[in-house]
Amino acid sequence: MSTLYEITHQYRRLTDLDDSDFAVALDQLSDSADSKIINIAYLILEWTGEESTYKTERQRLQGHERALGNRINSLKEYLKAQMMLLEKKQVTGSTIKVALQPSPPALKVDDTLLSPLYKVATLEMPLTLVPTELEQYVKAVSPNSQAIRSLLEQQGIVSGASLERGQHIVIR
Repeated sequence: MSTLYEITHQYRRLTDLDDSDFAVALDQLSDSADSKIINIAYLILEWTGEESTYKTERQRLQGHERALGNRINSLKEYLKAQMMLLEKKQVTGSTIKVALQPSPPALKVDDTLLSPLYKVATLEMPLTLVPTELEQYVKAVSPNSQAIRSLLEQQGIVSGASLERGQHIVIR
């Protein structure tokens, strides 16, 4: 019989394996079926907590990134306003140079005043209803999942599609 430390080591080493070795290592665990299931469930709970920690940390860092980006933009706007106020086109330091340069033209559109000749429409319709002269404008075709699911639920058969029902494990 294994000691608690050995069981912990057996299951903890799964963390360091890549996907191809992972399944083999699971099969090689020498516990009883019940013990294996319980220990794997503990491992899942531990990894779920770790995953949650990573998500929380990522969100925290993204918040810092956004705040820093906002500060950078604020400082740039401040410098621009000060240089324009002082009518300075360029300021040079010992290792840095700050200059005002013209930006490339940016397009701004007021949809209420724009002619329909300059607007592009995206339509959602079954591919069979698209006239052949318009097929060249079709950029992407994807299955209509909602319609297929509805037909399968009502009629039970749609060629090339099926509803699969499986099972999953819930750990509380």
